[in-house]
Amino acid sequence: MIRFRKPEGPVLLRIASLLAVRAAAIAAALYGIVAADAQFTAPPLSQRYAAVTDSRVAAPSTVAARVDGDTIQFSDVADVAMRRSGPAILDQLIGNVLIDQEARKENISVSLADIDARMEDVRAMMKPRVLEEELMQHHMSIEDMRKDLRVEIEVERLTSHLLPPVKMRHVREILVRVRPKGIAPGQGDYMHTAAEAKAIVAAIQRGLKAGIPFEDLARRYSDDAANKQSSGDIGVVTDIPDSASDFSARMLCAQPAVFHALFALKPGEVTRSPIATSFGYHFLKVVSSAEQQGSSDRDLYAVAASRAREGQFKAYAPKVVQSLREKSDIETYLGSYAVGPAGVAASVNGENITVSQVLDMAMQYVGPPVLDDMITDVLVEHEARKQNIVVAPTEIDAALDEIRNRMKPKTLADFLTQNHQTMSEFRKSQMYRLLAGKLVVKSLGPQTMVHAKHILILTRGASASRVSGARPHTEAEARAIVAKVQRGLRSGKKFEDLAREYSEDTGTRKSGGDLGIIERMNPFGTDIFVAAQTLKAGEVTSKPVRSDLGLHLIKAQSTNANHPPAEDRSYATREKALQEVEIQMFLHGYLKSLRAKHDVVNYLSSGGVKGVSISEGPLRR
Repeated sequence: MIRFRKPEGPVLLRIASLLAVRAAAIAAALYGIVAADAQFTAPPLSQRYAAVTDSRVAAPSTVAARVDGDTIQFSDVADVAMRRSGPAILDQLIGNVLIDQEARKENISVSLADIDARMEDVRAMMKPRVLEEELMQHHMSIEDMRKDLRVEIEVERLTSHLLPPVKMRHVREILVRVRPKGIAPGQGDYMHTAAEAKAIVAAIQRGLKAGIPFEDLARRYSDDAANKQSSGDIGVVTDIPDSASDFSARMLCAQPAVFHALFALKPGEVTRSPIATSFGYHFLKVVSSAEQQGSSDRDLYAVAASRAREGQFKAYAPKVVQSLREKSDIETYLGSYAVGPAGVAASVNGENITVSQVLDMAMQYVGPPVLDDMITDVLVEHEARKQNIVVAPTEIDAALDEIRNRMKPKTLADFLTQNHQTMSEFRKSQMYRLLAGKLVVKSLGPQTMVHAKHILILTRGASASRVSGARPHTEAEARAIVAKVQRGLRSGKKFEDLAREYSEDTGTRKSGGDLGIIERMNPFGTDIFVAAQTLKAGEVTSKPVRSDLGLHLIKAQSTNANHPPAEDRSYATREKALQEVEIQMFLHGYLKSLRAKHDVVNYLSSGGVKGVSISEGPLRR
């Protein structure tokens, strides 16, 4: 199948990135999906896709989409969705059943009020966005979210006794940045030479010794622009990696020397000697700690503590689940050779997870993108047939060889096994990819290419000044050199010899100014190509052509329409590379326009398929 966008991952991972809420972040760190129970069971697949909102035609019970009269079967979509995500979903479900069982064993219960309160937190944190609208766009329901929140709360309560106390400090910083060796002045954010930085450090130390407030020194000397005006305040730092909301605080925590010095300080203390890191020199002041804080810092510490607890849950929850796995009796049937009860995907300590549960979630998470890919494949196939475009088996073989070479030392067989795909299916997906590429290239029309040479005389300007070793000329000087070259050409001198003598393009000068085969998207700009393609083989531009670098005299050697046999391979290689670039740039837009020209009815996206009937027999390798 043609994949022009990255498939979406498990639903809670999507919530974590989409909503950026505390609840989803923790749940994503666990396993992403919770097992259904009597109170929070999601509607079965046949109910989820029961109402068809597209009024043009009613969907037959087994049809997921129509494309110009051809049908895509719901069972085919389900099969791909199960193979793509079924094993991962089952593994996540097993983990969450273990969580549920352990919660019951420890008499941990989560009430509706608990979930309602957490849901309100989510709503408040994502304003002004509306939760229902965001979930709908990602094929989730409120009930899905409620289940996720329930398992989050269960895990918090199961792991809370394992979490060590969090160390916290409210910190101010003065940063003196040092320019690394090899970085020229004006490049990057590094401000000072080593000598300059040491002088500033000495001034700060004198100020601290004289009793000047740390905050005043931060506003005067600190090179951390994000916090300079707030007297170097970077908020509350904890000993949980990546839990700080402030970027500077996260960078500090990543520096071991700073991290250790920071938590050795007591409230009110300041580092008298600078701490050296890859960023420069740091002076630190601890304003307060979790144990010694004023009322003005309480909100800061509350937020920091919450974020730190999230970090702890992310670290500890998988360990808890793994320990539950090790002492549990788990039988997996889906995707294995083991024969289990009909319709059962796995058994966890005697509690069954059904194939329908896995199928329902697979269709929810990856069903829409799978169907979208299938629709695209049918559209490509129809359009290719209409335009008499075909892909030969040898072309697919060549594409597979390229893929094998790119993925070494990994093998294609390993890739297919990991993605639950057969070689036949993969060959078919490559056929669709190649067909789509040919359609894009044909839609853009033939591309003109020219084998050209040039003599470049640099003129003063921002672009020319960036050329290594460049000594750009004034306009008058450059034109005088061009005139000298033109006189040499008229006297019978070879263009190539003059290029070696006068051209200031160090990359092509030794080869007589040879640019190779160029097209419109070349490094020197469109005007160079336009001028080259107007010339006959062996001709030189009568006037210099301007680019951002300077003035060019251009000689045409040949074109893709008229070149000697010796250049066949060079033109073919360049044409293939150009087509690959065109496909990357224009494939998505072409497929979008292709869909607009055809009659496509997607029942899955428009409300569902009525009367879905999918076998619940266990899937095996």
